[in-house]
Amino acid sequence: MTSGQKTKPPKPDKTPAAAATIWLDHDPAIARLEVIAWLAFPCADRAAKAFARLTWWPAEERGQTVPEKPSRLKERLAVIDRRFRERLLAGSLYAAKARRWTRAQPPWNDVRLPPDLARIIEAADAAMDNAQPPGTLETLRRVADVKAAGDRTWFRKLTAESRPVAHLAAAWVEHASVRPVADLRDIAFGARPAGELAAILRNAEGLRSRIAADPSNNTTADAMLCFAQRPAVLAGQGV
Repeated sequence: MTSGQKTKPPKPDKTPAAAATIWLDHDPAIARLEVIAWLAFPCADRAAKAFARLTWWPAEERGQTVPEKPSRLKERLAVIDRRFRERLLAGSLYAAKARRWTRAQPPWNDVRLPPDLARIIEAADAAMDNAQPPGTLETLRRVADVKAAGDRTWFRKLTAESRPVAHLAAAWVEHASVRPVADLRDIAFGARPAGELAAILRNAEGLRSRIAADPSNNTTADAMLCFAQRPAVLAGQGV
């Protein structure tokens, strides 16, 4: 028996986000599962495992054999569900902050709106804040309460884990047609409007710069991953 130094196990893939592009499948239904997986676990290795489990889910329900025991698969899907909803909570926070911070910057901060238009914008803000439970205003209040109480652990953990996908989570909150209180199976596999995922990805890129521009977010544009779908013509050629 030979002796020698023990081989250390490889470190988990943290996927440093700097200017990295995550290429999603050209099929919106598959790409949607990939987005859910990345939101739940913003690192390459764990996102890949989450995506695999999401694809096994319908097969297991049909009684087909999948690479994981049904009880274990159920447990892991519950974890994906919980973490995905945590990311939507962070997304509601980032979306609200992006809207409010943008309006506080030039040239918008100097705009004097007629009272009727100001009321319309206020009503639109309230509708958006209430459209995605727990609601962005409630989230902002909770953050303020946590900070005031001196207990920043919850806030730090939520924002730190969400930064690589903060823009994607915010875009999902603002543009997805399904409410986050829906069952994860419906969120993952339910019918969606044509072009919805493309709109989410497009708006995520706009939110990237707006989130980075707000210094209170403590992040930069290149610290957030870029998500893009592969063109169908290239996907068919294996590119």
